[in-house]
Amino acid sequence: MAGESSASRTSWRARLGTALLVVLAIGAVPLYRAVTGPSADGAVLLHEAHRVELGPNGWVAAQQDANGWFWGDDTEVVLRNLATGAETNIGGAPSLEHILPTGGYLSDVGGIGIHEPSGEEVAFIDPPMIGEGVEGLEGLQAGFPEIAGVSDEVVAVLVCYSPEMELLSSEVEGGHAVMAGFRLSDGGRVWARDTGAGCAGQAMYRPPVSELGALEHVVTYAGDRAAVTRLDDGAVAATWEDTPRDSVVVQDGLALHRIGDSRVEAVDLATGDAVAATECADAGLMSPGPVPNLSPEAVLAVECGDQEVRLYDRDTQAFTPVPAPPLGEDRTIPDGESRAYDRYILHRTGETLTITDALSGEEIGSVAVPEEMAIQNNAPRGRVLLLYVLTDEDDVEYRMMAVDLRTAEPILTEAKGVGPDWQVDPTGYALVSGSDFYRRGGRSSSGTVHRVESWVVGVE
Repeated sequence: MAGESSASRTSWRARLGTALLVVLAIGAVPLYRAVTGPSADGAVLLHEAHRVELGPNGWVAAQQDANGWFWGDDTEVVLRNLATGAETNIGGAPSLEHILPTGGYLSDVGGIGIHEPSGEEVAFIDPPMIGEGVEGLEGLQAGFPEIAGVSDEVVAVLVCYSPEMELLSSEVEGGHAVMAGFRLSDGGRVWARDTGAGCAGQAMYRPPVSELGALEHVVTYAGDRAAVTRLDDGAVAATWEDTPRDSVVVQDGLALHRIGDSRVEAVDLATGDAVAATECADAGLMSPGPVPNLSPEAVLAVECGDQEVRLYDRDTQAFTPVPAPPLGEDRTIPDGESRAYDRYILHRTGETLTITDALSGEEIGSVAVPEEMAIQNNAPRGRVLLLYVLTDEDDVEYRMMAVDLRTAEPILTEAKGVGPDWQVDPTGYALVSGSDFYRRGGRSSSGTVHRVESWVVGVE
């Protein structure tokens, strides 16, 4: 699963399993359903025969059959909180793009719509509003906006300004990537600026994922120049030259900044001052997940080649060495060896994985994990450890597990036949999904229907 991320949401080809004829006495229309489809077991909080999107704080957007009618083609989307039980039916095709921590959402048809949990649209951000009044954009047209980041109060939006309407990733000559912040309460624009980057799309930023919840900062790049922008007011908290991608990770007012190949500084984003630094050969930043924003559930960490990991301690403002190397390229843990992942040391003995808190030295517990399973380090790092093994390369299918790192208890004991459309809420939820073809037929109609099954698991 290397190189794949929950941000991509890339569709994958489902396999056609062996079909079992099931005759249902409903309108004399028989249903043929594949019986070799995906499956999942564990602390299942939600199971839907449709696609589900995982949001923050226990929120999900679950597609379901309209009026509970499985045999129809109409669907509707329900926003549901798995912790509180709150839910709202927001209708058939809301073009939901990002779930907000409040249970509201953002849509993206022609612009960016801001919606309350009820589904009511609070405001609509029209593309020309984004760069209005910004110098150097005269005679240029706003293209198709993309969400750059969302805080508790503001959504930041990026758009390409060029002679014709273009995508942010168009790399059109003379294009300007403009970013602006809009209030979630009423859609009013708070700030706007030209980022100084061309329309280079994901070369300049990574799209946010709903699962991480509200962010404080967004990291953008113009070539090898990195900028950290505070979402609520648009202030540039830090800029660094000669800083390639994956050289900055931000979390709760701090940033880890890698300088060259051997030095990492912890920077206070309120003052711009370096509060700590560490040096080692082949220094790198432990992957925070699909975006440079690290969950509050995780710890800022530096990887020193394949030798050791150093964790940043906020209380002492110092880096603490961990007596275990980081994950290797294959992301597995060989028998009899240990690997550092976030603040934990993972030690394998056969099919037993023992989890120890690296900072306290306390052993948390052990869990049975097949030896061939690798650790998914593209998931948002936090409380959930996601493990996988590829079982069908042609159809891109996986066997997966998920473990609560705080207790060493599995929350997803096993999932089979699932695809790469997984998601993780680092506070304690995970989503896996798989798909199959369902064949319908009868005297009046017949056909093959592609169905997605989704499971959400979580901690108690």
